Amino acid sequence: MANRSGAAGMLPRLEPGSMFAGYRIEGLLDRGGMGIVYKARDPDLDRTVALKIIAPEYTQDATAVARFRSEARLAASLEHPNIVPVHRGGEHDGVLYLAMRYVQGSNLRHVIDAGPVELPRLGHIVSKVADALDAAHDRGLVHRDVKPANILVCVEGGSEHVYLTDFGLTKHLGSVGDLTHSGSWVGTPDYVAPEQIQGLTIDRRADVYSLGCVVYEMLTGEVAYPKDSNMAKLWAHVTDPPPLPRTRRADLVSGWDDVIARATAKNRDERYATAGDLAAGVRAAVAEQERSAQPQSRLAGTGNAPSADATVAADTAGPLPTRGESSPPAAPPPPPHVRAPAYAPPPDGPGAGGAPPARRPGRRRALLAGGLAALIVAVAAIFILLGGNSSGDQANASLASVPFSRVSDGFGKVVLHLNGDTAKVTLTSKGLLDGKPHLMHIHAGKLGECPPGSAAARHNGHLVITTEDGAPYYGPVQTSLTTHGPTTAKGLHDFARFPTAGAINYNRTVNLGPVTAAQVRANQAVIVVHGIDYNRNRRYDAVLGTGEGRNVESTAPALCGPLKSKGSNAQSAKAGGTTVYAATLAPAHDGISSSIASLFCDVPGEPQKLQ
Repeated sequence: MANRSGAAGMLPRLEPGSMFAGYRIEGLLDRGGMGIVYKARDPDLDRTVALKIIAPEYTQDATAVARFRSEARLAASLEHPNIVPVHRGGEHDGVLYLAMRYVQGSNLRHVIDAGPVELPRLGHIVSKVADALDAAHDRGLVHRDVKPANILVCVEGGSEHVYLTDFGLTKHLGSVGDLTHSGSWVGTPDYVAPEQIQGLTIDRRADVYSLGCVVYEMLTGEVAYPKDSNMAKLWAHVTDPPPLPRTRRADLVSGWDDVIARATAKNRDERYATAGDLAAGVRAAVAEQERSAQPQSRLAGTGNAPSADATVAADTAGPLPTRGESSPPAAPPPPPHVRAPAYAPPPDGPGAGGAPPARRPGRRRALLAGGLAALIVAVAAIFILLGGNSSGDQANASLASVPFSRVSDGFGKVVLHLNGDTAKVTLTSKGLLDGKPHLMHIHAGKLGECPPGSAAARHNGHLVITTEDGAPYYGPVQTSLTTHGPTTAKGLHDFARFPTAGAINYNRTVNLGPVTAAQVRANQAVIVVHGIDYNRNRRYDAVLGTGEGRNVESTAPALCGPLKSKGSNAQSAKAGGTTVYAATLAPAHDGISSSIASLFCDVPGEPQKLQ
């Protein structure tokens, strides 16, 4: 039974089986800042719907409510294959609601979280979203909330279908400038156009800006302006220069920087005029990437391709693993709620929708000279300040056992000599499981820190920190410290190419690429060694179950150390331009607070304190 308290300024509590506005509630789908979305049933038409109930605190302005009703009728009139239809919108017992088609599938948020989006698939998704936006814009409706969570992907007829949902009909329900009276943001700060923040008139180019932010995130895995607070993000959208994807992915062609710079221009007159124009620019960049791609790193990877002369200086890691009981289990496919369906292009291909307009060299040069000159200067200054010289920089790292890995006697050390983008990496360790492969990576792109004990989560009833748990602290894999073959992030789980000794003695020269090299110089990179025989039976037997699509025991971080420079770049310049970066790996109980050290591990039959 529903508790109908909308008139009192509270959301009604709708339980399964209760009725609301003629719909029977079946369950909760989502909860957000503006309200709640339920899975419901229309008994008259015998169909399932997504029922969005809007929080009463956003419906105090009578003019805004009237506009919401008008735009709900307009949204309901939209008929497009890539727009989730709105069946009905209105008011019931003093509460506003929207009833939309229920689409069973995933959304682009899950796709991005699962890993880099293959570029042909990216072009397909952007083209379909742009088609939907242009159709809405032509009818006078602006979405105002284009973001990955509002882009649905599902498999229909053996191929991937894309839907745009949740038109921003509620954005008028806040106060001036879309800020509520309490100061909270009505919308999503990571994708909002500057004119929305400034309270200016909104047109289709605000959606072009938001879609440009989504494209940037699909390319890099990060939002355009990763700041610590919503206010900082809003300020960045208004004042910071457009983000350039090639600063995060050196393998991308320059066309991607042009696309994002134009889509996210602060001045909306300098943006693509329509979403379709942005999609055409994306398809042109995909084609440019395909023409320039090398076979070994074709489109899907995020790491930097190793240089042709990358060599193994010394490989004393021991024999490679052999088949048998001790080999790591084959990786099962990721769960369907994490990884979106495999991309299957429609018959007309990802380039459907018309050829991209001819480039206008004059406008492009003007854009680069005016909008990007400051960025180029700033990026160059950053590389200079970070000590981007060609002389030998040295980074050191002491590898410490990760809390809850239960590798209490494991430790190690890393020395990294950086010359331009090329790094000579020397890594030694002791106390790890002998005879089993140990994945070793350089992570970067987040805080440049090793995960604390508070990052631990339960896996099969046991507290442990997995790679996924640690990612917010040390970022994604940038370089695979393999014993032979490629060192790109693409081979991060290729167990056969990593050391198998518990006492690792690794020495190899690898190419980091300009982005990772800059992160090392900025003290934002971390060395991680994986493999944590949690129950100490000398095997990776999945006692913790599987996570991130793989055996947690073999993929969870065992040792971790942030790469740090010895002395400032200014001091090193006086000493001949050499900077030292290092990290030390210490036993797990070192540096862990007493509150964490006193926690118990839930190993059946052997409760014990963390060692």
